[in-house]
Amino acid sequence: RVGHPAHQRQQKRRSHKQYWNQERSFFAGNRHSGSPFPGKIRIRGKRVMLIICQQAENVSAYGASSFFAVDRYASYLLKWRQAYESGWIILADRYTTSNMVHQAVKLKDPAEREEFLTWLWDFEFGRLQLPVPDRVIYLDMPPEISDRLINSRAAKDSSRKKDIHEKDTSYLHHCHRAYNEVAEKYGWVKISCAQQGNLRTVQDIHEDVYQAVKEILRDEND
Repeated sequence: RVGHPAHQRQQKRRSHKQYWNQERSFFAGNRHSGSPFPGKIRIRGKRVMLIICQQAENVSAYGASSFFAVDRYASYLLKWRQAYESGWIILADRYTTSNMVHQAVKLKDPAEREEFLTWLWDFEFGRLQLPVPDRVIYLDMPPEISDRLINSRAAKDSSRKKDIHEKDTSYLHHCHRAYNEVAEKYGWVKISCAQQGNLRTVQDIHEDVYQAVKEILRDEND
């Protein structure tokens, strides 16, 4: 239990291992106690997920975002609203801010992308009244290193299949550029996961992550 207002930290991921490592590191290094809120509530159904995942290029940014927003809204109402209002720290591995990028990348025209981002912010944070993150942490993984890690994992484990986005390396590179643009627009804290072409250690990255949120925790304790 944390005795000050909830805060949200979102991490951009290039591999499941990376963002789970950082979440575990944050709790291990945090002086406060707590635990992540439970996983997502699967209210969308298999049919909707099939449409979004297998026909992603045919689903509009607005259509896909609406389903994901409803999922977040249900999760908030049923799983973590009470904890949030009671003052717990909320760590969001992916949140509205992730959807901003993954859907905005479908829109090539800058004006259309800007219109979409404005709509999404108003829809989720305004009309649905989901909590606005106090701080967003963007873990910046260079796409060339991400490609290398994905191929390495696939080579080591033949049973592991690449997901729809991992198969499309051009999409991941487009997402990386979009992340940088959106991160600058909304003032996210950007933390590099690589240095001189090599992946940084989990602990090294964690130190930067913790420094980025420590000032918020300290301010609330004063």
